[in-house]
Amino acid sequence: PSSEQWLLNMLERNASTETGRCFGFASLRSAAAFQRAVPPCDYAALATRIERMADGEEDVLFSGRAAAFELTAGSTGLHGDAAAQTAKLVPYSRESLDDFRQAMLPWLASVIRQYAPAGRAYWCVSPAMRRPCATRGGIPVGVADGAYLGEDAIGPIVSLSAVPAWVTELEEPVSWRLATLYHLVRAEDLSFLFLWSPTFFLTLLRLLREEGDSLHTLLREGGTLAGRRFSPDRDAARRLARYLEHEDTRVLWPGPLLISAWADGWAAPFAEQLRALLPQAAFQPKGLLCTEGVVSIPGPDGRARVAEGCGFLEFLAADGRARGGGELVPGESYSVLLTTSGGLYRYQCGDHVQCTGYAGERPVIRLLGREGICCDMVGEKLVDAFVAGCLEGIRGFALLQPQPDGRPAYRLLLDEREYGMREARLLARRLDAALGRNPQYAHARRLAQLGPVEALPLREPLEQYLAWAIAGGSGRQGIVKIPALCAARDFQPA
Repeated sequence: PSSEQWLLNMLERNASTETGRCFGFASLRSAAAFQRAVPPCDYAALATRIERMADGEEDVLFSGRAAAFELTAGSTGLHGDAAAQTAKLVPYSRESLDDFRQAMLPWLASVIRQYAPAGRAYWCVSPAMRRPCATRGGIPVGVADGAYLGEDAIGPIVSLSAVPAWVTELEEPVSWRLATLYHLVRAEDLSFLFLWSPTFFLTLLRLLREEGDSLHTLLREGGTLAGRRFSPDRDAARRLARYLEHEDTRVLWPGPLLISAWADGWAAPFAEQLRALLPQAAFQPKGLLCTEGVVSIPGPDGRARVAEGCGFLEFLAADGRARGGGELVPGESYSVLLTTSGGLYRYQCGDHVQCTGYAGERPVIRLLGREGICCDMVGEKLVDAFVAGCLEGIRGFALLQPQPDGRPAYRLLLDEREYGMREARLLARRLDAALGRNPQYAHARRLAQLGPVEALPLREPLEQYLAWAIAGGSGRQGIVKIPALCAARDFQPA
């Protein structure tokens, strides 16, 4: 259906709910009427109702009982010395899971037609994803990729998977790592990596080096791990030995290989790293698939088009006007308002996007950064999307963070494997100048309210950030997003 017809069907279905009665869904006959009746909202406006749904209450945001929830990170903001990071429960109805399938299955089918991967696939699944978790009302928290794709898709996914499904159920990290790497190294015919964050597979490649000796022994001699017997595979052991000597992934997976992963905004430098490490691979950037809903889907040329028929999307311009997809202006940036079957109505999902053009009649968009992440120590008002633009071109991990103590200033966290101290200091000076394009930041620097940006190259900063984010409730490793600006003072890398 068209976006407006989808909206009208959804309003009719949820007219008798608490939210539907509050906004008069039964009397709304057009998208324009819906926009007049329902104001934009954020998570805080829905939190109380979501808590009631988590307790098992029905007919609150949508008709019936929630099918599941997903845990995702809240925004991080800094005003003066106050910093806060919260986790959010995102509700799903059966209809909203169907909407995900309506978007994802045709896209996956087009990927298979276009690239024709002939071997096995690896679907990004981290162990935290499978931990049993439920709300006080007994509703599952955590939705597996198979649930997003539907029961009909699970069979083919399992049959093509390079890593058996039982491996994803291992909660002990060492066992999960070794079992996952064991099966990946054996999959010489690996042809499709279905990832979310590119950092996930970068982490696996790092673990492949760190666990190389143990993994080589397991492949050469076999053994028992987590109560299961692993058969020896001498050919895979020889290929692993050659890889550990030369670190050429083509020894393990000759290809052709297709990678599907995020590549816009914060993910861009990590996607480039993955491309460099897997030169045998074609790379298709993923669209903007939020925990809350689908915003864009890649087309055959890899550019992400605004999604249709699986939600109602609006794009809030700088002038405060909400525009439909067909009204977007190339070069202009927008905040996304998302309406879903999961009870989110004109929801500010926090993504800032730019229209880069059109593919036929459908606008093409790219992620710029996250909204709601703001640092304002002395009135400088830095936001994530602006900082992300200033960090473009920096290799690997790059994160701007307030200095944890002393004079108000920022520090630039970098990967010491990419930059030594001399080059890092030069980057910090360049970044300080780029941040000066923000008049409030420039004013604070002129008045010496803020000190200059300092550089801090770190050992394994990506791994440290992922561990901190996951421990703080930011979701499973495969979907953690690294912002350009981290306002939280409790992230203290070593």
